[in-house]
Amino acid sequence: MCKRLLFGMLLVSTALAMGQAPTSTVRRGPSEDFAASYQLSVKDTDTATGTGADISTTHYLSRHIGVRGEAEMQTIDKFNMTEYGARAGFVYGFRPLANVQPFAELLVGYARTRSSWLQNSYKYDSGFSILGGGGADIRIHRQWFLRTGADVAQDSGSHWVLDSTAHTNGHNRFARVLVGLSFHPGDYAARKDW
Repeated sequence: MCKRLLFGMLLVSTALAMGQAPTSTVRRGPSEDFAASYQLSVKDTDTATGTGADISTTHYLSRHIGVRGEAEMQTIDKFNMTEYGARAGFVYGFRPLANVQPFAELLVGYARTRSSWLQNSYKYDSGFSILGGGGADIRIHRQWFLRTGADVAQDSGSHWVLDSTAHTNGHNRFARVLVGLSFHPGDYAARKDW
């Protein structure tokens, strides 16, 4: 009797286990994205403009929060200035897997500036850099997005002081507007399963 009862329980539990729907292995949110953008910069001293490029990659730790790394280069002809920066930090995605995915970011890192306007005989200046802003990825086709964004960055260096007509108090501050392409490899598959 006991053997039949155990066999019956085993048979029922096996049937119940086999009747369960398989669980999906697809993540319920974005996993990462890669972007390359063109940027238009405006320097704060007297609205000198410049152009540059920005590349970034983001890995999402959860549905909304991710870590982003970026590298950028820009030139501003008025100051004969070239700036290179590398930053990392956090990004918050407001609408993962949607056709329009807004985000906010706060990144810190390092920037190096070359300019003939730097004080004394210094040709380079480098130091801490912080960048904050946001934007949106707008779906073009499946995993491809148009990336738009705007942010403000400040680079602190000990020698970034222009001549007496344009004094910047030791800071290189600028605003950027970005437009480019973004690729989200897991977005389309996750969205189909969503």
